Amino acid sequence: MSVLDYYNTDRRSNLKSITISTGSAVYKISYDEILYIEALNKKINIYTDKQRISCYNSLSALSNELGESFLRCHNSYIINKQKVKSVHLPEQYIEMENGSRISISRTYKIEVKKLLQ
Repeated sequence: MSVLDYYNTDRRSNLKSITISTGSAVYKISYDEILYIEALNKKINIYTDKQRISCYNSLSALSNELGESFLRCHNSYIINKQKVKSVHLPEQYIEMENGSRISISRTYKIEVKKLLQ
C-alpha cells in the first residue's frame, strides 16, 4: 500500500457515512457524496454525484440518522445543505449543484428560511 492509498483510506474512514442495504448489495455512502434523498412510491432514492441508490426505508428515519448537515424541505425530500446552489422561495424550490430542482413545501418553508440566514 502506498502512502497516498493509506492517506486516502484514513481520511475516508473519518468522514461520516450512512450504510444502505438494497437487498442484493450494501452501500456505504459518505455524507459528502449525497446531494438529496427522495421518497417515491414507497422507495427511497438517494442521489449522489455519480449514481442513484434505491432502498426501502423511511425519510423520518434517515433524517434522524443524517443529523444537521441535511434539511427536510418537503414530505418527499431531504437535501444536503452543502450541495445547495440556490434557494427560490417565491417559486418554492431549491436548486442543487447538479441542477436538480427540489420542491419546498409550506410545512418546511420556515426551516428553509433559516438555511438562508
